[in-house]
Amino acid sequence: MKQELLVALLVAGFALALIASRLYYEFKLRKHCTKRLPEKLGKLASSGVEVCVVPSGILRKIVGDLYGLTIGFAKPVVFISSSVFKELSESATECIVAHELAHARLRHNTKSILGVIASTSILITAALAGNIYALGASALASWLLAHYVNERLELEADKHAALEVGPLKYFVALVELRELEAKISRNSSRKTRVSSLLHAFMGYPSYTKRLRNIENLVRELATKHSNAHVNMKA
Repeated sequence: MKQELLVALLVAGFALALIASRLYYEFKLRKHCTKRLPEKLGKLASSGVEVCVVPSGILRKIVGDLYGLTIGFAKPVVFISSSVFKELSESATECIVAHELAHARLRHNTKSILGVIASTSILITAALAGNIYALGASALASWLLAHYVNERLELEADKHAALEVGPLKYFVALVELRELEAKISRNSSRKTRVSSLLHAFMGYPSYTKRLRNIENLVRELATKHSNAHVNMKA
């Protein structure tokens, strides 16, 4: 009974620390919020979700993200780096904003934290059991769970954003982002490269997976359209 209580307290403490860190990041980013989205982004600029544009480099400095980030639970806030308006095409910028808005609408922050809490509880339980083999297996299970959750959320946001702006436009934007990030990576600091590796380790999908995800979406849409056409003929 004492061990179960200790596990519950440790998990609760970790969850509170995680939520506090997210709130801290939101607070720091809000201080740098300079303007709203340009009107040229149309309906994305009036989506009902709060979107803040922060100076170039701030996102990278505070949380390690290059262009966009969504933070918040009851009322998610999207932060977009001003660099997207300088470094990317208007089409790619629209796709980044649509991707972050998808995270906000689908409550991905809440799902992500629940996934982290679940994986951490597995690890804490094994650690308190004192069995080194169980701890190793639990560490692997914990990482696999976090990896799976993060990958699923990113790919889901990609699909929703692609449906919003158009799959072809989104596919081309991903190719543009891949080329730009490869260029940045070659000239980046060690801290930025470590951050990129950490993102990959935690399950953020590669551009190859993301592009394949959009290709699969196009096939699904084509199949639905074909089936609907056949049904209309019948």
